[in-house]
Amino acid sequence: MSVNAEHGLGACPLRPGEAGTLPPPLRGIPRALELVSAWYDRGAAVVSSLIMLALVGVISTQVFWRYVLNAPLPWPEEVAGFLFAWLVFWGPP
Repeated sequence: MSVNAEHGLGACPLRPGEAGTLPPPLRGIPRALELVSAWYDRGAAVVSSLIMLALVGVISTQVFWRYVLNAPLPWPEEVAGFLFAWLVFWGPP
């Protein structure tokens, strides 16, 4: 008797030991998805790191110009806000 038939989900006969196995043409798909996921995670970590580095640089520039040179720049505050938003939306892995 099939597992699905016992639950009333249709008649899809499963033999013992076949639950969870994929047919031969589809067996490589989970591995491919794992590789894509690993590449995405590495890329997301690199992009997040670059955004964080830029954010620290922009804020440091603003602090230097404001408190050391006593001549604040108009743009670093807005750029820092945009970079922070991108960092949040990109999401650290």
